[in-house]
Amino acid sequence: MKDLLDHIDKLKKQLAQLQPLSAENQQRLDKKFRMEWNYNSNHIEGNTLTYGETELLLIFGETKGNHEFREYEEMKGHDVALKLTEDLALDKERNLSESFIREINKVILKEPFYKEAITPDGQPTRRLIKIGDYKSFPNSVLLQNGEMFNYASPAETPALMGDLVTWYLKIAANKQVHPIEVAVELHYKFVCIHPFDDGNGRISRLLMNYHLLKNGYPPVIIKSADKKNYLFALHEADTGNIEAFKNYIAEQLVWSYEISIKAARGESVEEVGDWEKKIELLNKQLSTKEKASRKKNKEVIIDLFENSFTPLIKKLLSKIRDIESFYLSSTLTLSLNHTTAISRETFEDIFYQVPLMIDDRTDRFVLNHHLSNFQQNGTKIFDSYYTIQFYLSTLTYTVSILNSKTKEIQKRNENYLTEEEIDFFVSIITENIYNQIQEQLKNQ
Repeated sequence: MKDLLDHIDKLKKQLAQLQPLSAENQQRLDKKFRMEWNYNSNHIEGNTLTYGETELLLIFGETKGNHEFREYEEMKGHDVALKLTEDLALDKERNLSESFIREINKVILKEPFYKEAITPDGQPTRRLIKIGDYKSFPNSVLLQNGEMFNYASPAETPALMGDLVTWYLKIAANKQVHPIEVAVELHYKFVCIHPFDDGNGRISRLLMNYHLLKNGYPPVIIKSADKKNYLFALHEADTGNIEAFKNYIAEQLVWSYEISIKAARGESVEEVGDWEKKIELLNKQLSTKEKASRKKNKEVIIDLFENSFTPLIKKLLSKIRDIESFYLSSTLTLSLNHTTAISRETFEDIFYQVPLMIDDRTDRFVLNHHLSNFQQNGTKIFDSYYTIQFYLSTLTYTVSILNSKTKEIQKRNENYLTEEEIDFFVSIITENIYNQIQEQLKNQ
């Protein structure tokens, strides 16, 4: 380990002599680390976006591929968490804290969701993943030998996290301990606690790199292609051989310095496989532009009405049916191009008529759902309502909830709403109606 640390210290001095980098070279290096860090750290945890799709999303703000809505959101969230980590590392006035760690868990996971899980006795289950809160259920991992490895219990977690931050602040101030060793131990200690329901692996790598950046080192990038060796080194630490894990991380840091030195010298930072990544990105971009030629016409509008708008409304109404019994009546009104087309009690009555009314000029569906006369103890009290707008432009369409705070998703005309996007709208609307009821009942 000592020889490896000495080698890294020499690389650090070599890079220091090449400072400052030109604006162009610094930009190339920053982009390289940003893409590699985001893609690999998320890919290790099962995110299925390719490198090209990651770059398309983070650099160009475009989505491509058949992925869960949450995967795009978590990739963007990790990019924000990466920036927050870099900012904290550069801030001389602030130190690492539990509140910061909880905050980046919120940023990475974006919003609560359900996930398949395993009970302590090995049974499959499904749990709501909360964000920013320490775990309330035990978490574990199934090892290759079939045994279950249990992390810290929920009861132990708050105290252990407090101890972790206290330990870190003390050892980080000790100049006798090499920063790489501190970074590795911070990573490992956090993993052993596994304080959150999800996101622990990504946060452990963010924390490790926080300490490296704070001490003038480049970030360590654990390549997803090397996941097997990464996990093996972690398991070695579980057996008491943390030196193996330290060696592994130090070896990855050598790569970061070699890339940094190449950038500083104005050399290419591309590696074997980077050309293929560029071709992949080009294919994604050209494919997107080609498919975007699906311009709005009567057939496209009917297709989107039947395969995006209709599934959304049907799922929404099936959910709201549970609460409709509290109201005396329920009316649906669908407007096309601001002209009221149909008003019926059920969407099925509306659905069959709309395609007959669509033409090339149709650019908007607006559905109003009016729940009339909420009852309490037989007394009529108030109404509830919501409005969904489906707007079509030449190459894209936008679905939005029209209320005091508009929520919307924009898609290209060739892409239907995904299940995750439909669930996104359904959860917002049902929650809004429930909150309307609670607010009205408070005022009675």
